[in-house]
Amino acid sequence: MVMIHHSDTLCEDRWPELAAALRNGTCAVLLAPQPVMMAPARGIVAATINLMVREARGLVCHAMTAARMLEAGLPLIPSTGQQPDAWRFAVSYEAGSGCSTGISAEDRARTMNAGAAERVWPGDIATPGHIMPVLGDPDGPSAMTHAPSAALRIMRLAGVSGGAAICTILDADGAVADIGTAAALASRLGLCAVRPDEVSSMDPG
Repeated sequence: MVMIHHSDTLCEDRWPELAAALRNGTCAVLLAPQPVMMAPARGIVAATINLMVREARGLVCHAMTAARMLEAGLPLIPSTGQQPDAWRFAVSYEAGSGCSTGISAEDRARTMNAGAAERVWPGDIATPGHIMPVLGDPDGPSAMTHAPSAALRIMRLAGVSGGAAICTILDADGAVADIGTAAALASRLGLCAVRPDEVSSMDPG
């Protein structure tokens, strides 16, 4: 598995290596205002879910577009009183078959693969469940700062389909980590750390 070490900037000559790592299923750290550990949702394995739960320690979510939510039959949860930049969640889901409790790393990997499949057919997923879909727009201005949108843009730039598995990084006190803490985590784990603005202007092709 390709491992990329953190540096202060994502130079052009490092992007092909990062893209190859994501296509290989390797996690990376996104240094957004709400930093996350991210990986491709399609093909995700239990070990990657476990890494997110153990090291990032936030909620494991499936970032996807509005069109994908509609196709999968996952309606947005109505929101009231939220900040304009708050994450928008859809109804949680589970794989339609093959899960036991649904909460284990293996079950959550199975569930996310079901939700990230090229087509989601009736019966492939069930609601509610243990994976939270979160709305992202890889083409909008929110991709500059909004972690779900930025993660989707990065996955698309890397040639990865099916959305992104993301998990908010918490610090030792259980608060959302700051950028420095998230970067240090990436360095300790040997993962690439990337800022949304480093890829926001790249041509998705």
